[in-house]
Amino acid sequence: MAALQSFGLDVVTPQLAVELGTDEYAALRDGMARRLNREGAVVNGCNEAGVVVRMWRQRSHAYAMERAAQEDIVTHRLCGVALRSRLAGKLAGLPEEVRRCLGDWEAERLDHLVRFAAWLHVTGRQTARTDLGGLQDLRRRWITLQTQFTQCVAADAHVRSQVMHCEPSGDDAVTSDPDAVVCVGPQGCGKSTFSRTLYALLRQAGLSPCWINQDEAGGRRQFLDAIRRAQRGGHTHLIIDKMNLDEAARDGYADLGLRALPVVWPHPDGTDALVDICFDRVCRRGSAHRTFKADRREGRRVRQTLLDCATRCRPPTEGPLIEVSVADDTATIARRVWAELSARGLTDIPEIQTLDMAAALGVANACESFLCRFPRHVEYAAIQIASPERVLELVPPEMLDGKKVQKAFHVTTLYLGRDACKDPVLLQQLVGVLGESIELTLTSVASDPKGTAIAVRTRESSPAKMFIHTSPSRTRRVFRLCTATSCWTIPMRMTRAAPSSVSPPAHASPGHLSSGSREGHCGARRWLQWHPLPPHAGLVGCWWPWWCKHLPCDCIAECTA
Repeated sequence: MAALQSFGLDVVTPQLAVELGTDEYAALRDGMARRLNREGAVVNGCNEAGVVVRMWRQRSHAYAMERAAQEDIVTHRLCGVALRSRLAGKLAGLPEEVRRCLGDWEAERLDHLVRFAAWLHVTGRQTARTDLGGLQDLRRRWITLQTQFTQCVAADAHVRSQVMHCEPSGDDAVTSDPDAVVCVGPQGCGKSTFSRTLYALLRQAGLSPCWINQDEAGGRRQFLDAIRRAQRGGHTHLIIDKMNLDEAARDGYADLGLRALPVVWPHPDGTDALVDICFDRVCRRGSAHRTFKADRREGRRVRQTLLDCATRCRPPTEGPLIEVSVADDTATIARRVWAELSARGLTDIPEIQTLDMAAALGVANACESFLCRFPRHVEYAAIQIASPERVLELVPPEMLDGKKVQKAFHVTTLYLGRDACKDPVLLQQLVGVLGESIELTLTSVASDPKGTAIAVRTRESSPAKMFIHTSPSRTRRVFRLCTATSCWTIPMRMTRAAPSSVSPPAHASPGHLSSGSREGHCGARRWLQWHPLPPHAGLVGCWWPWWCKHLPCDCIAECTA
């Protein structure tokens, strides 16, 4: 240790080993979760011979909450009631085991940070007109400023009174707008590939980007509505993937108040060279695009369209602007934009060298493959049942009397919708499991006068429980079957079982059914007939996307009245 310290390196004092599952380990883990000055720790698990056989990361929940508070104060410029409500909402939304680790933080830091944010506004250190450089300076001096705040309010009763009663005025109130990257260029210049790559890199960095694509949205109004929703969605970055060729195409952004960083794709050799590259890319990608599909047999029409767009392109003339060559590879462009975001953006981002560029490019390419295989909008992911006749054999006949019996079944696992904001990382994972088989266990049958459904689970257990649901497609009501045994084992980031922001009730148990409107909002609850199935009731399903607007019914039967 002394040798390392002699070179000016930080060292950690060795700690005695503790045994997993003991009170000592629980206390150590709890202490690491409460540390304010550390993001976490890497824990080494050793066998009896002292050989490291496993490593895992223990996160500091207090540190994460402190960073979230800093983001709200500096980036979103919140103070007063708005800040307290935001932080209280974040605390309330955390799991119970995490909340237990944040008791000290809530008692000691919440009020302190609310008063500190008010002091920044009272003393003029932060206002609605503070520029990016000023906000970045607040981040760099975060601890020093808190020390000054403590000394100031202790010495000046007038400032202390102002801090206690500070609420931002209308002029000082600032919306929590994210940093926006706005692409500008014709078809085939690389906007979407770059956008998906940047999205994947930001996700790797632990941030919350949003990719908004014109082709996924449809019309102009839907596209602008998607941007408005994303602005209010708590995202750190918006990536606006649209041609945006001239001021007329970009004038809708003016009313949104975007803090935009335009990225333009010219060619150093002029318009003709730009069109040549774009034409070659459009022909090579073929059908891997929502709207602009072509091959070389349509060469004259495609080239003329690209030439018209390239000629009409007028980049913004005010504010910051990044010009990247269309001949550069996506990784080079992503590094250039990342450097500008690091210098100009309000959100701290890590060095790009610490991220996996190859994985991010893989996400971008997988999404293009997805579009090639499924050119129509995919709205649901589902497990398609391979043997529907085996399902019907397990249902008591009296539960099907007087009902229209379905002939094909599936288990809906993810709702994607028709929104312009898609998750490229999730789409890559979906492509990875398409067509794979999964074994399901049928646990019980639920029935009432409106319909009959089966509860299923996978054979393996999973730490991330998901509530499999049923959704009759031709009735006015949606039934969601909530079972405590349903779980999710495919390695995909899919945690919502329906197009609903309402989670299943925490006390849900077998036999409990929630019914509501077609959008999936929970309504009145009632008890059903319940028929348990034998342990051997299993069948094979296959992962598949559904793209039709109205799904084939994944319940067993529904009332014909």
